[in-house]
Amino acid sequence: DVPWLLVDSSGQLRQGSPGLEEIIGRSGDELASEGIESLLVDEEERQQHLSDLESVLRGQRAPVRMVQLQTEKGIISAVTSLQLHQESGEQPMVWVTVLPVDQLRGERDQWKARAQAHQVELDNLLEEMEIERDRFHGVIQDVDQGVILTDVYHRVVLMNRAAEDVLGIRLSEVLDRPVRFAV
Repeated sequence: DVPWLLVDSSGQLRQGSPGLEEIIGRSGDELASEGIESLLVDEEERQQHLSDLESVLRGQRAPVRMVQLQTEKGIISAVTSLQLHQESGEQPMVWVTVLPVDQLRGERDQWKARAQAHQVELDNLLEEMEIERDRFHGVIQDVDQGVILTDVYHRVVLMNRAAEDVLGIRLSEVLDRPVRFAV
């Protein structure tokens, strides 16, 4: 689950996701009384956050930002994004998602490990397919009758020596061409 905050137009916390307290080390009540800006380490980041809140509340998009947050565990880097949230008849609020960079790196590393495992599996399957293809080609070449194999589009993909001799053409002349050029 992505940690999130729901803040009102003044920047006060109205609601926070359960996972947020794990990251920040403060309860939703503490954040509500202190304001979201209390987490931002740098004054410039605080001002930028307030400006982004105002932009979102005016219906404009705010950029995704890298910020430094003061938590109970120390300062962490996080990626934040803001999005307008308004239910009919209610005061507009802003969703603030908070993704710790370390968490993102961990997830990236997990995806990378999975992708590498899949690549190994695909390489093994490809090698098996190539072995089977070579075996199949060997069997086709040993058949006494002429054999022409086509793909689903009726293009020549394989022709044995007997077919080449009977038709008087070579595979290289008709490979990937419609079968009508071979017969």
